[in-house]
Amino acid sequence: GAVALLAPENLVSLLFIEVLACAVGLLLVANVQPALHTPLMSVSNAISGQVILGGVMQVSAPAGSFTMLMGTLAIFVAAVNIGGGFVVTHRMLAMFVSGKGGGDQEVDPQVIGREADTTRLVSAVD
Repeated sequence: GAVALLAPENLVSLLFIEVLACAVGLLLVANVQPALHTPLMSVSNAISGQVILGGVMQVSAPAGSFTMLMGTLAIFVAAVNIGGGFVVTHRMLAMFVSGKGGGDQEVDPQVIGREADTTRLVSAVD
């Protein structure tokens, strides 16, 4: 019914590309070593930024169209992913800064940027 009326003609091709992208993403993320999770989160945030840009372009479609709704959904989901990525990264950095493994302490961004503290962060990892 309704999906056939609202969907673009190439819906099957787009869904196939989506399924392939999900499968490749799952295989890549599942095989990442724990030490690489923070760089992976950075890449994930960069990809989500691209998704937001694409969503912004799609939102300009006619009001109420399938394309506009999907663009809005893409912007929302990518924004949630970026926010979550920053929260997780913030907690991981807090574990290194405190030196005690406590992820609940507040991290001052100015402290992380100082050279002495960066050296301490690197030595804590080693």
